[in-house]
Amino acid sequence: MKFLNFLKRHIFFTIAAVICLIIFIVGIVLVKKYFFTSNGNEFGNRLDGIEENRITNEQFSKIVEELKNIEQITSASYNVVGRRANFTYKVVNGIDKETARTYTSKILELLDDNQKKYYDIEVMIESENQEDGNFPTIGYKHKSSEGFSW
Repeated sequence: MKFLNFLKRHIFFTIAAVICLIIFIVGIVLVKKYFFTSNGNEFGNRLDGIEENRITNEQFSKIVEELKNIEQITSASYNVVGRRANFTYKVVNGIDKETARTYTSKILELLDDNQKKYYDIEVMIESENQEDGNFPTIGYKHKSSEGFSW
């Protein structure tokens, strides 16, 4: 009874408190919706279309094999993170940087046009001689560009 009397006497305060509470709850829900993913996917919707443009394990294996078949390359590997395909290969001692960079064309040859337009491609070239001042060198091809930037 006293509580109802209190509410009647402070009707404007009660209405303001209820409105503030509703705004606070709506704000928390909106912040959670926009800043936190509910499904645990760290990429959100940035991977839309990946199924149609996925680089298969067979393609990756073929690229790595083609790189290893080049006499001046001693090892090659790859890693995929979201829409970025990372390749690393190690070249023999004494090779110049420009020659080592030309081997990235093998990577682009073995990907179709849609994959080249969907993925960013990063290439790291290392030398067997870790004291070689020319290496490592990194090349990056944005999905909208035709070739690598070094």
